[in-house]
Amino acid sequence: MREKIFPIFIIVITTLCSLIWFVTREPIADKDILYKKIYETISDFNIMVKDISSIDIQTEISSTSRKSKFIKIPITREKGVMVFKKNGEINEIDQIGLIEDYDNVRKSIPKNEKVDKFSRKEYINYIIEKYIPNEYRTIENQPFLNLGHRIACLKNNEYEIKNYYDSYVFIVPYSGNTVYTFYRVDEFEIKEGPKITEEEAIKIAKDVYDNDDYTEKPFELAEVELVVKGENNNFGRSFWRSASNKKLHLVYSVISKSRDKIYVDAITGKVIGGDSEA
Repeated sequence: MREKIFPIFIIVITTLCSLIWFVTREPIADKDILYKKIYETISDFNIMVKDISSIDIQTEISSTSRKSKFIKIPITREKGVMVFKKNGEINEIDQIGLIEDYDNVRKSIPKNEKVDKFSRKEYINYIIEKYIPNEYRTIENQPFLNLGHRIACLKNNEYEIKNYYDSYVFIVPYSGNTVYTFYRVDEFEIKEGPKITEEEAIKIAKDVYDNDDYTEKPFELAEVELVVKGENNNFGRSFWRSASNKKLHLVYSVISKSRDKIYVDAITGKVIGGDSEA
């Protein structure tokens, strides 16, 4: 009896493993729908190539592994890349390398009747409304080098905290409609508000500041910001500067008039680092 049960047991386990393998691989969406969404994105972002047909979308989709979460499509053999989710949604675009002349970026941008009708503000709003989820509507527009506008769309939260680590970012030129880069930042989600008060954070920061051998005395408060920052070795740990170790915290950034910043964890009250603008 045992000899008959064992082969059946093996077959059942093998079938279950195969089923788990299949469902955990994200399938590619219907290819006709996928092609349409990708080509529409290429048109909306006005990819900087003279002939869109030179982008071999079909081959890249066909060669994408089931294990991969994304479809990576080179814009040219040497420069530029587009990364799509398997449902056709854009995840990342980088085509800054396609700019032929940084002193005259307009000449790299192809004519496109669909988007050329938009003003600069209209084009930015068009990209936001069509490609960025509705909950990401805390919007900042800042200059990016001499290339154009850097648009950061931060996720709204009930605490009104600016969290650049949960956002969408894209860059458009000052003149001409195209999207140089587009990417998602998904490193830290605000799930709770501060557990200590601003006054408590100031006191903690002042104690650390006053006991640091390299700060200007006495401590004079300039401002306090509630932000997301990464740990580092500044203040209360070591004088030597080090890059963030990527562990992120919601912090009170307590800023002195000498522009030293001390990061106090808004949940635990622990000093997790700082910075200096000096």
